[in-house]
Parts: sequence; structure tokens; C-alpha cells
Amino acid sequence: MGMNREVETLKHPLAKSQLWQLETGYLLIDDLGPRHVHYKLITHPGRRLAATRMIRIEGLVAFLANQEAKLVPPVQTLAA
Repeated sequence: MGMNREVETLKHPLAKSQLWQLETGYLLIDDLGPRHVHYKLITHPGRRLAATRMIRIEGLVAFLANQEAKLVPPVQTLAA
């Protein structure tokens, strides 16, 4: 019940492969489970080599809200 209240503080629901821009870098959601999130803190959007960390969804939502994180839109590529 408490999780729903915290999840509503973000404008966008969490999803796998989302990239969030923080003040000091980026947060990439690697995997999303029912209670936990696997994520990476990276310095540039093109970099994917970083240690994967795990946190409860409520903790990540609070962190993103505290950092005033912005969701980076996915890059559109042209199919050949």
C-alpha cells in the first residue's frame, strides 16, 4: 500500500531499459522485478559498462524523486 503512494511521485512508471538523467550522471534500469530493481549508475548515456546494483523499488523511486531525475527519451533509429 505504501509503495503505490511513492510510485505516484514519478511522472513515468519504471520500466526495463529506461535511462534517467541525474545531476551527476545517468541511471540505467537493467532489470525490473516485482519488488526489486537492478540498475547501473553511468557517467555517459553511451556507456553500459558499470557494476549492476540492486535496490527495492520504493528506494529507487525516492532516490529519483530526490535527485529530480528526468527520463531520457529513447533514441529513434531508422531501420534500413
